[in-house]
Amino acid sequence: MPYGALNASLTRDTDEITKLTSTRMFMANVGGLAVGMGIPMLVKYFDPSEVQDLSSNDSAWFSTMAIYGLVGLALLIFCFTQCRERVVMAKSETENVRVSDLWLEFVHNRPLRILAFFFITAFAMMAIGNSAGAYYINYNLHGSAAELSIFMGLGSIPAFIFMPLIPAIKRLVGKKGMFYIFLATAIFGMAMLYAISMIDALKEQMWLVYVAQFIKSTGVIVATGYMWALVPEVISTASTPTDAASRASSTPSPASSTRPAWLLAAWCPALCSPSSASTRTPPRRPSSPSRAYSGSWP
Repeated sequence: MPYGALNASLTRDTDEITKLTSTRMFMANVGGLAVGMGIPMLVKYFDPSEVQDLSSNDSAWFSTMAIYGLVGLALLIFCFTQCRERVVMAKSETENVRVSDLWLEFVHNRPLRILAFFFITAFAMMAIGNSAGAYYINYNLHGSAAELSIFMGLGSIPAFIFMPLIPAIKRLVGKKGMFYIFLATAIFGMAMLYAISMIDALKEQMWLVYVAQFIKSTGVIVATGYMWALVPEVISTASTPTDAASRASSTPSPASSTRPAWLLAAWCPALCSPSSASTRTPPRRPSSPSRAYSGSWP
């Protein structure tokens, strides 16, 4: 929740928020790249005997996850110890903040409702897409660990190209134009991935898969990255600068709407895979819980 509300607490200037959001999502995708591309490579390092596919060696996966867990814990401790809350609401203001204010804002604030539902849709799409990436490469295209690493890495690489350009793109086409362009780009990339997996002649053309993944990721990263910049605007719509209760209840609303999306994404692969298993060619490797690898959201 604090992560989602941070920009809105720092400034209400839309240009500053655009720059903050671009920087934040750029760095977030550094982490996404480290997970999406790094895990297959690190597992391969700990189990070099597997040359065709992701390792089934439990110790290789345990060592990989232990390294990522320790690094993540160190980063969390660093952020926690280095952050200082410099603007604190007075006790008289916090007494007026209630959980019920969140639902009242949903009723009275139409932009907040639209943004919250967009968050649900966007996070469901990203979470399912990231978690299904390994299934797509291994089961549909029968790819190798190296191909999976490249595919997952391409899910984050567009951020390093386009996120620094978001302020300029916003000035050129406007906020609405930017969403239209990049959401259409994401849909086109997803359609390419679907077509490639359904047409046998294209399944062997891995370069087409990489191009489609890059196009899809470009649209998703820019559209879903900039949506965080809209949070302060819906808060400003909901409240005046002195209305602490409205601001406090509006700020976490879009962020809280990501939880149902993650829950949906967690169940979706398990619900979909049994019905599709009988109609697909079995993968080259046996099923194993240790290989249930998925990337993180960018």
